[in-house]
Amino acid sequence: MWACNNEGEDARLYEAVKACSDFAIALGINIPTGKDSLSMKQKYPDGNVIAPGTVIISAAGNCTDINKVVEPVLQKDAGSVYYINLTKDALQLGGSSLRRSSIK
Repeated sequence: MWACNNEGEDARLYEAVKACSDFAIALGINIPTGKDSLSMKQKYPDGNVIAPGTVIISAAGNCTDINKVVEPVLQKDAGSVYYINLTKDALQLGGSSLRRSSIK
């Protein structure tokens, strides 16, 4: 998701796609792609809000034995969760993250 047609954003999107492409080629893998949203800008009377560029990569693989599947399920008090900021961008939470954290 990217706020295209805004100053500097098209170049940032190009760099992100190039980095993903180089990564996939180096690993010899395919990254399925699709357009999610290229209009991540909201206009308000007192200014505009541009969402940070986001790249979402999902993975899939063949499983011949369902008993060997491991699911990424988080459980309370089960250990630490680490955030590795690969974007070197400001730490920001999206609205859905903030909403989810307020649900008890």
